[in-house]
Amino acid sequence: MDDLYKTSIEQFKEPTINIKLFGIPLYLLCLGLFSKITMEFTNTSFFTTPISWFFDMITFYLWHVHAHHKLPGVPFNSIAHSVHNDHHYTNFPPNYFWGSRSEFGLKWRSRSKYESSIIYDSLPLHELSFINSLKNEFYAIVLYLIITIGKRYICGLDWLTIGFTTTQSFIIMFIGNYLHNSFHTKSHWLEKYSMWRELRYLHYLHHCGDTKHNYAIFAFLFDKMFGTYRNK
Repeated sequence: MDDLYKTSIEQFKEPTINIKLFGIPLYLLCLGLFSKITMEFTNTSFFTTPISWFFDMITFYLWHVHAHHKLPGVPFNSIAHSVHNDHHYTNFPPNYFWGSRSEFGLKWRSRSKYESSIIYDSLPLHELSFINSLKNEFYAIVLYLIITIGKRYICGLDWLTIGFTTTQSFIIMFIGNYLHNSFHTKSHWLEKYSMWRELRYLHYLHHCGDTKHNYAIFAFLFDKMFGTYRNK
C-alpha cells in the first residue's frame, strides 16, 4: 500500500504550454465577467475588481513568502513557518506528495478519497483548528484588513462594492485551496485535464529543494516578477 503513494518528479513532469495558451485567457475572462457583474450592480468602474484582485494576489504572495522564512518580530510567523515546514517536509514531501506515513498524511490519504472532504477542507480557515488557522494566516488577515480600510477611506468605495470585492476574494481563496488539496490527492478526477496537471507540476516543484519558488497556486504573476518562478 505504501508504494502506491510514493511519488517522484517523473510522474508529474509536464510542459506548461496549456496554461499559457488557455489558462491565462480563461482566467482573464472570468475576472472580466465578475468585473462586469460588479459594475452593473454597484456602478463602479470596470477596473475596480481587477485592481482588488491585484492586491489579493500581493497579499497571498507576501503571506506565503513570509511563511517560508523565519522572521523574528513578525507576530505568529513561527507558527506559520512551522505549519509550512510540517506540510512540506513531514506530511507531503516530494517522495510522498499525496500524503506520507505521518499521522496527518495517513489521515489525508483517507479523507482525500471523498470529494466532500476535499471541498470542506478547502473552505477558508478550515486547514487547522480555527484559532491556529487565525494564527497561521495572521499576516494575510492583517494585510487584507489594511487593504479593505484603504478601499473604504482612501479610494472611497461604498460597502456594497467592497462586498463584491470581498466575495471575489473568497471565491479565489476557495478555488486556490481546492486546487491545492486536489494536487495532493491521488487519482483526483481533474487529472484527466492537461492544464490541471501542469499546475500540479508547478506546485510539485514548489515542494522540491528549498521550497522557495512557485509560491502561487494558479496565478504566477508575482513569482515571475520577483524571480521565484520555476518550471523545471
